[in-house]
Amino acid sequence: MNKPENISNVQLESIIASAKTNNDESWAEVDEQMPQICNDSGFLNWARTNIDNKESGLRDLAATILEASDVVLSLDDVNKLKELMKDEEYSGFRAACALAKRISQPEIQGFKNLIRQKLEVFAKDEGVCEIANEYLESIGE
Repeated sequence: MNKPENISNVQLESIIASAKTNNDESWAEVDEQMPQICNDSGFLNWARTNIDNKESGLRDLAATILEASDVVLSLDDVNKLKELMKDEEYSGFRAACALAKRISQPEIQGFKNLIRQKLEVFAKDEGVCEIANEYLESIGE
């Protein structure tokens, strides 16, 4: 007898497929589901192991899940996200957002200026300027 598939795994595979498609329509689908999935342990585990994925859309998805989640970032998460901020694509922006959201964590405060610089670059991007400006305001000077 076949075991029923875990809904979380099916949903994760669907979201991964959307991120691989990497267009506005597929990201709208991901964004719509993000509040329901971002704190799920399966999604968080996937995100933590895919921050450095070769595919840009999957790095972006990993950082987006961590940004949306309410978890305290581990030192390993922080280090990987800091490295991902070097990426000039949206994944680098999402990494900066994930870190900015948790700016009060001591291990993140030390590179607040790097986070600010990344957010300032994307504050000029029509697609994400509102998000970038909200995080810039939240981290202060």
